[in-house]
Amino acid sequence: MAMKVEKVWPVILATGNRAAQTPGRQRGLTLLEILLVVLIIGLMSTVAVLTLPSDNGQRDVRTMAERMVALFRYARQEAVFSGLTHGIVWREGRPELLRRSEAGWDVVADKRLKSLQERAVDFPMFLETESRRLDLTQDYEAPQILFTNDGQVSPFQLVITHRNSAAEFQFTDSLTLEPQS
Repeated sequence: MAMKVEKVWPVILATGNRAAQTPGRQRGLTLLEILLVVLIIGLMSTVAVLTLPSDNGQRDVRTMAERMVALFRYARQEAVFSGLTHGIVWREGRPELLRRSEAGWDVVADKRLKSLQERAVDFPMFLETESRRLDLTQDYEAPQILFTNDGQVSPFQLVITHRNSAAEFQFTDSLTLEPQS
C-alpha cells in the first residue's frame, strides 16, 4: 500500500509573512519604512495644498457681507414693527444701529451686534450713493442708511473690502447678495 503525501501550503499572514516558514518570529515595519511612508504622505499633502486655488480673503469678505445684510434686514424689521425710523451710522469703522425718537437718534443697544461691530473694523467699507462715495472708516454723526416704518430703505451700494487683499464684495439696498461677476 502506497502512502499518500499531501503538500502543506503555508499560511500567509496579513503582513505578508509565511507563518509556516518563520515560526515564532513576527515581522513588523521598520523605522525606516515608517519614515518613508510619512515622507511620502507629507509630500503629497504639500502638493495638494499648493495646487488648491487661493481665495485671497474673498470668503471672509463674503461672510462679512452676509452679516451686514443680516444687520440691515434686522434694522428694516425693527423699523416696521416699532413704527419708528431706524438708521445705520458708522463710528470708528463700526456700524451702529440707531432709532429715531422725539429727542433725536438713540443707539439701539443689542448684544447680538457686538461681534459684528468688533469684526467690521477689519473690513474697510465704502458707501456709494448717487453722487458720492463715503469712506466708512471715518466717524459720522447722522445715519448714512435709513429704514422707514413702511419698509423702505434709502438707496445705496455698500462696498466691503479686505484689509490685506484685493478681495471686495458689494450689495445694494435690495438687501440680497448676488453673485459677483
